[in-house]
Amino acid sequence: MSFVFREYQPGDQDKIKDTLINKKRLDKYRLKTLKYNLASALGLYRPCVYVLENTEDNNIIGMAVLVNRIDYSFRRMEWWIEALIVAEGQRKLGFGTMLMNHLCGVLRMKGAKKAFLNFESDNVIAKSFYKKQGFIPSKRIFGMYKRPFSSVSPPSKPSPLVPVRSKNEQGTILQHFFPYDHTHDNRWIGLYAHILTFLHLLVIKISQGQTAKGQVWSIASIYFYFIARVEIILPDMLDAEELEQIVRSEFLKFSLCAWRKIVINVICKGPNCDEWPCPQTLPQVSDVEDFVEFDVIPA
Repeated sequence: MSFVFREYQPGDQDKIKDTLINKKRLDKYRLKTLKYNLASALGLYRPCVYVLENTEDNNIIGMAVLVNRIDYSFRRMEWWIEALIVAEGQRKLGFGTMLMNHLCGVLRMKGAKKAFLNFESDNVIAKSFYKKQGFIPSKRIFGMYKRPFSSVSPPSKPSPLVPVRSKNEQGTILQHFFPYDHTHDNRWIGLYAHILTFLHLLVIKISQGQTAKGQVWSIASIYFYFIARVEIILPDMLDAEELEQIVRSEFLKFSLCAWRKIVINVICKGPNCDEWPCPQTLPQVSDVEDFVEFDVIPA
């Protein structure tokens, strides 16, 4: 048998729909929805869909999706592996590795220095596959969402985080976590960030605190009237009670507008980050997600 790795063509839809991917997700990558079509027109979201085809019978046995998208801070473009799918009857035959090798070749061709992918932390098969590929987990992300008008109980003790007062220090921290990267990506990123800031749609605030395991950073991207997105960055896993105080305090900071959605991501970057248990005491507000993120460096 021989196989060809190629870009998606419109005629492939019937071969992969509902067997490799559902229509809603495929429409997202084909820019058939207004939201993603507009984001693509602005240069903020650009998907590339590829398929692995058996040249003997023209059956598609696998597909992969690369997306070049802007990060949540509106400061740089990032490459993400959004999907890597092999047909159910063709798994464990090396086709996943073949797809990944081709994707890394595409990333090198496009000049990408790094790409990212994530999956649910309890997906043992995916974790094993990516580790065999030599990819190293870079962070564990536990996401909590507060829907409009829902409530979160207050912490029993004050948060150990303290505000950063020095503007120079704040600017240094921002540059460290959200570096500007306008290289071959999107030359309009800076303009978008300035426009959003001018319109008071995007504001970033930082808190930091010292714990027994090191510094904890809390970075908040606030989209007024819509959403507050907070990232709590840990050097290692904290004591469960201490982490709970931080998370509940951050929720309360942005709950003045009850109709606003609040997203808090607890991010651990310490060693063995993909193995740390998430405390059961964290607020289970709604739609909790638990991801492991891998850095992919196309060698």
